[in-house]
This record gives sequence, structure tokens and C-alpha cells, in this order.
Amino acid sequence: MAEDYTDCWANCLGDCKEGMSQEHLVSECLYDGDIKVKGLPWCRDTVKTMRIETLTAPLLCRHHNQTLSEVDRAAKQTLDTLKEACDLWNRRKHIRTLNWTVKYFTTDMLLLERWCLKTLINVNLSGKPGLAVNAEGKSRKPTDELGRVHTNDI
Repeated sequence: MAEDYTDCWANCLGDCKEGMSQEHLVSECLYDGDIKVKGLPWCRDTVKTMRIETLTAPLLCRHHNQTLSEVDRAAKQTLDTLKEACDLWNRRKHIRTLNWTVKYFTTDMLLLERWCLKTLINVNLSGKPGLAVNAEGKSRKPTDELGRVHTNDI
């Protein structure tokens, strides 16, 4: 019997495989330890403390979850880069000098944009009622176009 991938929001690509996975709603690599969550359907008005590894849902097949791990790494790299830039600014802000050694910081904005879209889709699909994401307002699943943009299959 063939595996059912109708719940994989990237199934428009036609290459689902390896069964469904538990996708982190927000990338696990961005957090260490407990997180505080508020505003989702199950914690609308109350702050809940939980471990990041428990904030998952079966939203992607294992293949797409693994394929999209590059956008998680890009988000982590971007946050690390911003932290490094802020740390440098904090070290330099009280030092008076006319000649600073120039330090350049880079990040991959396309991968960061794809991570933002992935996270938006995941959070939207994780709770009921979700926001409709297609033009007709009938489905919370992203359109095929968003699935292709997100996975860089355009």
C-alpha cells in the first residue's frame, strides 16, 4: 500500500518519501532549552513554558523535512551573524578612535526568506482554526506556488 502524503505541505513537488516526520514549528537549532509560547490556539492568553523539541507537528514528509534543513541552518547562521555584529558594536561603542578595522558580516537573505516562509506555513498549519493561505480561503495548506517558492523549485 502506498504511503499517504496528503498532509505534507510540500507534496505539490511530487517527490514525497520516507514517511511523515514531526516538523519543528520553529527551527530547533535556534533555541537551547525551554521556550515560552503565547498566542497559539492552545495558549492564546497564557504563557506556556515548554521544550522546543516538543513543539512539532506532522507537516512534512521526512524527505522534505531533511531537504529544507538548509534553511534552518541559514536562519541560525543569520542570528549568529547578527549577534556577532551587535557584540562588536557593544565592544566598540565607548572607544574613541578615528580608525576602525572594517569588519564585514554576510548572510544569505534568500535562504533566510525561505526560512521565514517555512516557519509561517508551519505555525499556520499547526493550529485550528488556521488562517487560510490560498486565494479562495478554503484551505490552510499553502498553494503549490508557495510550496515551490519555499523549496526553491521555481
